[in-house]
Amino acid sequence: MTLFFNKSIEQFNVKDISQRFYKIDSSRSIKAPLTKDDFVLELDAIEPINSILIVDDIIDEGATLNIFLEKLSDLKLISNATQVKMACIYNNRKSNKTNPMNEFRSL
Repeated sequence: MTLFFNKSIEQFNVKDISQRFYKIDSSRSIKAPLTKDDFVLELDAIEPINSILIVDDIIDEGATLNIFLEKLSDLKLISNATQVKMACIYNNRKSNKTNPMNEFRSL
C-alpha cells in the first residue's frame, strides 16, 4: 500500500479522470494552435476542488496543462484559491519557456 504523509490512499478523495480529458480530433498535434474548444472534459458532478495534484507523463510547453486548468476553471471547479500541484515523469520544457502554472495563476 502506498502511503502519503502517513495516510493511506483510501483517505484521499482520488479521482482518475485520465480517460475523460481528450482532444476531439486526436490526429491534431498539440503543437498546432489548439484551444480549450479542441478538448473535451467529461466529469460527473463534483464539488469545487480545494487542492489538486495533476500527474502527467510528459510536459513540453504546458499547453495541455493550461487547457485542462482552463476547463476546470470554466466549470467553476477551481479558482485562484485552489492549491494546484503538478507532477510529471519527464519534463521536456526548454528553459526559456514560461512556467505553465504562471499562466493558470493569471486566469
